[in-house]
Amino acid sequence: MICRIWAGLLTMLIAVPCAAETSLRLSPSRVEVDLFFRGAGLVATGTVRRDCQVVLKLEGERSAAAYRRKDKRGPVWVSTGSVVFDALPGFYVVAASSDSADLERQLKTVGEGFGALRRTVTIEQSPPGDDGFVFDEFLRLKIQRGLYAVRPGSVALSDRDGAFTGFRVEFRVPPAVRPGTYRATLYCFNEHTLISETTQSISVEKTGLVRVLSNVAFQHGGLYGIVSVLVALAAGLVVGMIFRKL
Repeated sequence: MICRIWAGLLTMLIAVPCAAETSLRLSPSRVEVDLFFRGAGLVATGTVRRDCQVVLKLEGERSAAAYRRKDKRGPVWVSTGSVVFDALPGFYVVAASSDSADLERQLKTVGEGFGALRRTVTIEQSPPGDDGFVFDEFLRLKIQRGLYAVRPGSVALSDRDGAFTGFRVEFRVPPAVRPGTYRATLYCFNEHTLISETTQSISVEKTGLVRVLSNVAFQHGGLYGIVSVLVALAAGLVVGMIFRKL
């Protein structure tokens, strides 16, 4: 019994310093999406043990996503069905201090990366099709829009003192990002062994006119439709008057 008590106290003494050595800070802690939003920069900084490699994941909320499947028929693209992805993050970026080979093994350890996303997602197609091909095309689209990325060697490490190392990495929040809560997870590895895991969250929120229009669209759909038509008619009249004067 006494041996168990001493073992528990020793474990606590070891665990407390390890937790204190790891820190994660996100700046800014809140991203505002207004009428002139063109994307935003996000900086993650912190400290880890000197013997650690850093893997930092920034992930948005998971939800179902529905798309129309299109095929080229002659010179035009036509809709040929629908595709629904279940529980995929709207934003998924992984940055690391390690190279590609080490990062691949580290991501497998914690069940992250594009391969893990493919294994966990459910794809429903109507009519049925090749799920692997559809996921690859979806992934390519997300990467092109800056919403998905895996970036080995993008985390900069700097010396602090004998036991700690500082790190810094920049993320780009693209204009197409969805409002919601975004979770950053810091994994610290020694070689391929996970040493610690730390999380932090930020919020992406609509503000100003964008928030007002969004609330009207969801809560008063009919009114929003009427206003949209009136705005389009007014814009057409203004453009017509300008061209007549020219």
